[in-house]
Amino acid sequence: MHGREVYDRIRDTARDVRRQLRQARAELRDAEKAVSSLMAERKTAYGRLTEIYLPDLGGETVERIRQRLPALHGEVAAIFEAKKDKQEQIALSLVANEGTRKELDEKLGSVTTELEKKVEERERLQAVVDEELAENARYQEALRASQVAGERLQQLASRLETAIADRDEKIPAYEDNRLFKYLLDRRYGTRADRGGGLTGRLDSWVAGLVDYREQKYNYDHLRLVPDLLEKEVAKLTEGFEKKAAALKEIENESAERHGLDGVIREGERLYEERTELLSQLATLDASDADLMQRRQALANDRDAHYHEALRECQEYLEEADLERLRSLARSTETTSDDGLTARIGEIESTLDRAQPELRRLREREDD
Repeated sequence: MHGREVYDRIRDTARDVRRQLRQARAELRDAEKAVSSLMAERKTAYGRLTEIYLPDLGGETVERIRQRLPALHGEVAAIFEAKKDKQEQIALSLVANEGTRKELDEKLGSVTTELEKKVEERERLQAVVDEELAENARYQEALRASQVAGERLQQLASRLETAIADRDEKIPAYEDNRLFKYLLDRRYGTRADRGGGLTGRLDSWVAGLVDYREQKYNYDHLRLVPDLLEKEVAKLTEGFEKKAAALKEIENESAERHGLDGVIREGERLYEERTELLSQLATLDASDADLMQRRQALANDRDAHYHEALRECQEYLEEADLERLRSLARSTETTSDDGLTARIGEIESTLDRAQPELRRLREREDD
């Protein structure tokens, strides 16, 4: 046999092996897919069977579980009782909230009534104090002095605002002028000016070009006026505050004499108490809304507790043998569970038969 013939025979053998391997892998994939499909169908069947035996989490259903699936009854009953405990706790919390609301409403009504009375008393006493102050020569003189000082302060503050705006707007134009800035930096025209001879003559010529003396006066005015006004405003503010304090002292004396201060303090206390009561009622409203939402969720027979019990029941059924499932199906009036139990039995038989073939195909692939 020639070398070429040996090579061709080896090549053909390798091709046959690869073809057989591909075929084995395809058969294995098809078999595993069929098994996965059967297992998914079995899972679905157990789920439907579970819903037949546990359609909700009501008391009657729990009792039927006790009769038909006593081994499962303890776990389902515990979940059912946990749900009932939550419902009872919510009901108790709502009752407690209602009692608290009634108490808060009563306090709020009482405080509001007291506050309204204090407002009326404050208005009455304020009128008495105002009348007394209107006839008090010392107060009226202090009032006029305070008003004059306030008007003067307001006018000066307005001038200061205008001066600051002018300075901020116009100063940059002066300092951006190169000739003016040159003379400003050299302190032209001041004792610090060291220009002489030719330099002095040239500086004088530049000063004439920009009208330096006039422009320097305007520049200094823009720069210095805000500072002077700020000092004057500070001085007037101090004087105004003293006049206002003297005025307040007379007002306080009159208010204290007629009991107005005490009424105001009591009114403020009542207002704060009323605000706190309203805040507590708002918190109570939020609590009630949350409790009612939770109560509504628990009123659903297929809530989270139901799904927890459903999982427990399905796990139990999946672990039970077929004879137990058939016996359970015969004990019910419906025929739906009989059909599901029969289908589960068929699937189990098919899966049992498929296992040897799967092992063979996997061993073939490994080889």
